[in-house]
Amino acid sequence: MITYGPWRRLVAVGCAAAAGALLLSSCSTTRPHVTVAKPPAAGVAGGPAGPGVTGVAAVPGPRQTTKALAGGSSSGPVAGGAPIVGGTQAQPSGGGPGSPAVQAAGGDVKIGFHVIKPANYSQAGGKAGSTGDAKASVAAVVKWVNAHGGIAGRRVVSVVYETDATTAQYTSEAQAMCTALTEDAHVLAAVSVASSIADPSGCFAAHKTPFISQERWTYTPQQLKSLGNYLYLLRAPQADHWGSAYVDGLASQGFFAHTGKLGVITYDTGEYSYLVDRVIAPRLAAHGVQIVDQAKAGAFENAGSLGAIGTVMGNAILRFRSEGITKVMFAEAGGVLPFMFMPEAEGQGYRPRYGLQSLSDPSFLASGQVPAAQLVNSVGIGWEPVDDVPQQEIQTSLPASSQCIKVARDAGTDLELGYCDAIFFIKAALDRALTVTAEGLQRSVESLGTSYASALTFSTRFGPDRHDGPNAFRALVYTLSCGCYRYSGPSQAMP
Repeated sequence: MITYGPWRRLVAVGCAAAAGALLLSSCSTTRPHVTVAKPPAAGVAGGPAGPGVTGVAAVPGPRQTTKALAGGSSSGPVAGGAPIVGGTQAQPSGGGPGSPAVQAAGGDVKIGFHVIKPANYSQAGGKAGSTGDAKASVAAVVKWVNAHGGIAGRRVVSVVYETDATTAQYTSEAQAMCTALTEDAHVLAAVSVASSIADPSGCFAAHKTPFISQERWTYTPQQLKSLGNYLYLLRAPQADHWGSAYVDGLASQGFFAHTGKLGVITYDTGEYSYLVDRVIAPRLAAHGVQIVDQAKAGAFENAGSLGAIGTVMGNAILRFRSEGITKVMFAEAGGVLPFMFMPEAEGQGYRPRYGLQSLSDPSFLASGQVPAAQLVNSVGIGWEPVDDVPQQEIQTSLPASSQCIKVARDAGTDLELGYCDAIFFIKAALDRALTVTAEGLQRSVESLGTSYASALTFSTRFGPDRHDGPNAFRALVYTLSCGCYRYSGPSQAMP
């Protein structure tokens, strides 16, 4: 089974399930931030403020018990929450065998991976389906890389932090995960595809640890700048890039060509306000289109958010219908808003034409999770085959995924494509780096240009001012014969 962050789907179905069936303790697709402090240096407490970093020292409570694994083998629960690395407890302070300083001088390349415990969608009130075994997928790819020269000629050691997405409190879990990987395990870099928890990027930046994000979060250019050189986005372009592509891609398919009014559904948070007001609206105006109305849902902070969001969706349907809105765009990531909106709209007999994009996970929506009648005549843009089209079409659409698929097949494991792509990205950068350090990774990534062949997206571009990789998209069309989305036409450049 090829998966990509399927626990995000678990969160989606749990968030939209009836309150009585809700098993998730909280839901997060709008990136609540982790409050952390920069590790003290020269007797100075606190750190620079930014997304997820307030500059005020957080008072740590008892560390949550976690499972942290080395090389993909379990060492069981860890006392005090410190991860087990190579069969011994990780050093709690700098200068230990796994510290970045020692990695720079020689030895293993230690990479942290945040994974989600396997679960069934039915646990969250959804339809048939399950998440894959991300832990086994990480172990398989690390084993393959080590058998083929490692990274920069060094052995890769994986440190895996596992979260139960059905019970975790996401903000505190993100804090614990970041602390375990940076302060306890001293990883050189961290990777996450676990977009059902709070955003840890500010925490990793405060610890000067590169964070390779395969998440679905939206960042503004200002947010990216505030995180310095420690965040790399492999699958979610920053707001200016995907917001502009979203409008242009829909326009190229005639979505705005005929009569009809446009409504936008989004989140009432800073990054999404920027996306709609500063990117999407001006781009629409250039095409002669105006937004008639917006429905803004509050962020998913916890299970108590569900009632308010459900009310927003219900009111939006009534309002959009009365205003004569016949076209709807979703300026969101995670797929929760269309997942909640469409069934309710069908129940009220409201069937506007939808324009979607990869971050709303069209393939998941078309898998029976929303009424098929809602998707008829919908179009969109996509840059991630694994979230856009049926599984059997992924390899055809994205040849670079072949190596990841082969690794998983040979190992007999599920393929968690996001982790595989992240490992190969780190390898591509560090194999050509002058030093195996955070700074060496940065300089090498910024020199990649368009050379990195991603297993997730059609093409990439990296540079000094561009740490978000996706560089091309294709038109998506809902196809009645398969009840799925398929690509139409050639790829187009991401603005």
